[in-house]
Amino acid sequence: MHMQDLAKELGIAGPREELCLQWTDDIKQNETNSQSVALYISAQLPNARKLYMKNVHTITALKLPVPSLDLATISARGHLKDLPIAPYTAERARILISLDNLKLIIPSETRQREGDERVAARCKIVWSVVCWYSRNCTTGFKGRRSLAAHNVGYNKIPSSGETMGNWTSVEAR
Repeated sequence: MHMQDLAKELGIAGPREELCLQWTDDIKQNETNSQSVALYISAQLPNARKLYMKNVHTITALKLPVPSLDLATISARGHLKDLPIAPYTAERARILISLDNLKLIIPSETRQREGDERVAARCKIVWSVVCWYSRNCTTGFKGRRSLAAHNVGYNKIPSSGETMGNWTSVEAR
């Protein structure tokens, strides 16, 4: 994820401050020149509601898994196939939503099936498919148990050639 690149694309800047990201196993990433910016995010649909995000920090690089979701996976799962989601390949996250904006990502609806590692969750922005990676949910973390969220659209099936980046819109405040 390169929120710093996205901020440049949007032409937004904010005050610089040090940011420390800390994960499990005491993994830390220090960002000495992070900028705090505000922006709006929405689904890319006509008349989609724009949601305000404050205290969004730029990050130079955040090495998250690059998920894919194929048509066979969606079609084979009854709890996913009627949702407004479509397949995608190797879509890198461009924004990490922090606790400052938690209200935007709290699930309002979920879909799950007993014995299936994939759970679909709808929040104010998009539907996401969350998967506990293991032998049945492959990625670079094969064999380990890791949580990954897949952003998958919001009331829109993309046309051929569209990517995940076409489904969510982020703009300067």
